[in-house]
Amino acid sequence: MASNLAPGGGPDVEEVLKAARRNRLFGSNGALGAALYRAGRSAEAILRLNRARLDYPGQQVRLVGGTPQDFLFLAMAYHDGGLAPLAAQSLKKAEEQIAGELASGNSVLGRPLEWHDRLLREMLLQEVRSHLKN
Repeated sequence: MASNLAPGGGPDVEEVLKAARRNRLFGSNGALGAALYRAGRSAEAILRLNRARLDYPGQQVRLVGGTPQDFLFLAMAYHDGGLAPLAAQSLKKAEEQIAGELASGNSVLGRPLEWHDRLLREMLLQEVRSHLKN
């Protein structure tokens, strides 16, 4: 599902959406929300990403309401939907989470923050900041 994270979506967007819809693993709503966003379906992405924020089993994650990726894709989808205040709020939440993860060395899911997690967050964060300027 990493293909849904890149602008342009990588392979055929409809194939990515089909695969994301079949996925029933933990985090599947977030992956589908990201794929929907990449497919240009911001309204559906907002619904799915907000649902993803309720999926996480750990109490600590329920308190933060999702992952940085959820909030970063929400920021772009809200922006595209003309909801600038919610976009800014989502970006701020993602920035706070990322700063906390970097300080602790652990993701909001409580796992060690690997280099590829840091890279993914930084790439998405740059994209969102650029996107919200437009």
